[in-house]
Amino acid sequence: MSNSVQALLRPGETFRVSIPLTLGTVKATMFIVHFSSNKAFIEPCMRRVMRQTAKFASDNQGHKLIIVGHTDKVDTEAYNQSLSERRARSAFAYLTFGGARQAALDEWNQLRLPRPKKELPSIKDNWGTREYQHILQELNFYPGRIDGDHGPLTSSAVRAFRCTTGLPPGEVVDNPTWEALITTYLSLDKLNVKDDRFLTNCPQEILKWLGCGERDPVKNVSTAWRPNRRVEMGGRQ
Repeated sequence: MSNSVQALLRPGETFRVSIPLTLGTVKATMFIVHFSSNKAFIEPCMRRVMRQTAKFASDNQGHKLIIVGHTDKVDTEAYNQSLSERRARSAFAYLTFGGARQAALDEWNQLRLPRPKKELPSIKDNWGTREYQHILQELNFYPGRIDGDHGPLTSSAVRAFRCTTGLPPGEVVDNPTWEALITTYLSLDKLNVKDDRFLTNCPQEILKWLGCGERDPVKNVSTAWRPNRRVEMGGRQ
């Protein structure tokens, strides 16, 4: 919605005007992915939104994508800025895996690493049992609840996955297992949004992602609130 009015304002004066808003032409289409608290992992329930974003980018050549990460207001401004960037980076890697496979894998394999205390900024996102349970469940290896508990069902799922992918027998999610899990998970959709579908940053360079921290909340609350923890992927003409 938009409109404008003219008003004459002299130095030292205040003046109030009313601006009746009118519906205008739609300028952007927005796709939103939400995240669990303190994480940048794209959960299986968000895969549909990622596919919709990739299809929109392919079908609308006159639009350019921009990816912007956000957080809620829990934690410090510096921490939230870094977290919002991790979320945007995670989304960009997911959208481009089909055309830039190694770059996307490198990004996600950095994201899943343990983050040293007080390391800021940091791409490391501390993925653990909940994240590999999500992946194993989506790959039909894990029938249990996503509870973060590496119990017997999770051990059995890890053992079956390692066997299927040619890894040595075991029930531990070590580095080779993580790498295989990430590769298989990203391959489920194998999205391939090409560089020319993203907004240009500088000549010969695209704007891959942005992080806005907690500066643009959906709702201005200080408690943890999932709708604020999001990545917005907008298509702009």
